[in-house]
Amino acid sequence: MTRARYKRAVPRKNCRRANAGTQRTDLKPASGDTGRLWRQARLAAIVVLAAAVSWVFLSWLGGKLEWPYRYAFLLDFSALAAFLWAIIVVGSAWRKARTGGS
Repeated sequence: MTRARYKRAVPRKNCRRANAGTQRTDLKPASGDTGRLWRQARLAAIVVLAAAVSWVFLSWLGGKLEWPYRYAFLLDFSALAAFLWAIIVVGSAWRKARTGGS
C-alpha cells in the first residue's frame, strides 16, 4: 500500500493557527477606504526610507566637504521632522483601520 503524498490538514492543539476561525474581523475598516490607508502607509514608508538615506548621505558629504555645523543641524532637524510626520501618518492610518474608518 502506498502512502499518501500529503498529510491531511488536521488542526493541532499546539498550533498557533488552530483557532483560525475565531479571528477578529472587526479590525478591518468597514468602509471601502482600505486602499487609501495602504497608500498612506506606503507613502510614510517611502518618506522614512528617503529621509534616512538622504540624512546619512548628506551627513557624510557634509563631513567630507566641511560644511558648517548649522547645515548639519538643519539636516538633523529635517530628518526628525520627516520621521515625526511618518509616525503621525502611520498612527492615524492605524487608528482609522482599527475604528473602521470613522
